[in-house]
Amino acid sequence: MYEFRKLETYNVPCIRKLYFQEEDIQMNFMQIQHYESRVRKVYEMMLSRGSYIYGCFDKKSSRLVATITVNKCLDCYPGYTDNPYIHLETFIVDKEYQNKGIGTQLVTKVLEVIKEEGCTYVIMQSNNPAVQHIARKVGLDDSLTDMRIDFVTN
Repeated sequence: MYEFRKLETYNVPCIRKLYFQEEDIQMNFMQIQHYESRVRKVYEMMLSRGSYIYGCFDKKSSRLVATITVNKCLDCYPGYTDNPYIHLETFIVDKEYQNKGIGTQLVTKVLEVIKEEGCTYVIMQSNNPAVQHIARKVGLDDSLTDMRIDFVTN
C-alpha cells in the first residue's frame, strides 16, 4: 500500500509538488525549472552531510504523499559527542492523505531508521496541533517552545 524510504535527488519534482501544494504556490515553467535546479543543489549538500528527506509513496499511484526532513546535527554536550542528534523538520502530508494514519506511520518509520543510524536524541518542533498530536502519539515528549527569527521576508 505505502512505501517508506529516503528520497534521492531525482525525487525533487515530487518534493516540489508536495511542497507547492502545502503552500499553494503557483509558478510558471521557467520558475519551476530554476526552483528544482536550486533544490537539487541544496539536497545534494544535505545528503553529503548525512541529512535527508524521508518520504512515503502511495504504491498504487507512485505518488509522494508525505515527507519529513531528517536534519543530522552534532552536539558538544558531554555524552552526546560521538553520535548525531536529529532535528525533524518540514513534515508534510498531502491534503488528500491526511487523517489516514500516514503521518504517524511516516514518523514511526523515520524514528526506527534514525535509531538504527545511532542517533542520540530527536527534536521535533511545531506549533501545528496535528503534528504535535502525532509526535506525542509516537513517543516524543513535550519540551521547550519553539523560538525563531526568519530573515526571509515575503
